[in-house]
Amino acid sequence: MKRTIGLMALLAVEAVNAQSSAFYKELYYRRNDPFLFCTRGMDIPDPCWVPMAPFTGQYMLTGICDPPNQYGRSWTQDDTFALKQLEEICPQAQQSGTWDSKGGDAASTPFTH
Repeated sequence: MKRTIGLMALLAVEAVNAQSSAFYKELYYRRNDPFLFCTRGMDIPDPCWVPMAPFTGQYMLTGICDPPNQYGRSWTQDDTFALKQLEEICPQAQQSGTWDSKGGDAASTPFTH
């Protein structure tokens, strides 16, 4: 009986570890800072998209790129890949936090990113 309980506990711990590691994915933007990426998007001038409600994976097209603006700049690989990361990673947070630091802006704490 003790062996069965111990085995079940070990399996439960392994299942939790496997589940939590399945959600982690490295961000290739904003120096792997999910808070900043999910709230502000890429750190580039004239982005093709910006995040809407943080941590939902929703975004809004800015109208700077083609599409939707036929006269706008073309989407780069970074624009497309970063949007895919926003849609995959940001909803995993399940709720939005706020930046609450007296040390400065989220994009400059502890360094500019």
